[in-house]
Amino acid sequence: MSVSQAIKSEVIDGEIDFSKLLFDSLNFYATLLQFENNIFYFIVDNLSFKEKSGFESKILTGRFL
Repeated sequence: MSVSQAIKSEVIDGEIDFSKLLFDSLNFYATLLQFENNIFYFIVDNLSFKEKSGFESKILTGRFL
């Protein structure tokens, strides 16, 4: 599962349930966009995370809807 899929799968009532993600820490900037029919998207930029396995933090560039 990709990081973006993990984030989307754990969003509950507009918040991410970090307890179910396989990361020690997760940091990102998000922009909220509203489209027609009241559909909301979060665009995530500059996402970084540290895996629980102890590897170094990774920086992901790009956007995740």
